[in-house]
Amino acid sequence: MPGRNFVTLTDTDGTTAVIAPELGGWLLRYARPTARHGLVEALHCSQTVIDRYPRGIYAGNPILFPLVSSNRVGEQEHHYEWNDRLFEMAQHGFARKSKWNVIEQTATSVTMELTDSEATRVNYPFAFRQRLKYYLTQGRIGWEQVIENRSAETLPFSTGFHPYLQIPLTAKSERKVCFVEIPEAKRLTP
Repeated sequence: MPGRNFVTLTDTDGTTAVIAPELGGWLLRYARPTARHGLVEALHCSQTVIDRYPRGIYAGNPILFPLVSSNRVGEQEHHYEWNDRLFEMAQHGFARKSKWNVIEQTATSVTMELTDSEATRVNYPFAFRQRLKYYLTQGRIGWEQVIENRSAETLPFSTGFHPYLQIPLTAKSERKVCFVEIPEAKRLTP
């Protein structure tokens, strides 16, 4: 994946992740070595998909914020209502199409930040700071995410990821035996 300013993380065991901060903080690649299959790519990604960014981000693991899903108010798609005002918001929000700033980087981790701007406040009139840290440890990828309300009013948001998993994972595996296990989640409301 040559080209833009990508961040490559590499752990001592050969686990690798590639993140594109300038392309929405997009996690493009996560691969780890296994004794049985060698280096296994867990995420589907291709240069073709990267080249058409920001249209059709159907690869890797895009970040969803400040809305996870598609929203509708009455007959108006891609809108949400807050305090009796109507705002337009693209499906999955704007974070995946925004430039993130790298604020800290090591060989095995990167911390990125997205903050409100004139452009975001047009359709999301809230002051915020979102920090996202990807890190590799013992063959696994993890992340920490902090969303900070930088004003006195309530900050409405939802956040998530949209992984495009490589199925089957190896040339010899079968799609029907692949599964994803998602741990219990928590919904926080004020």
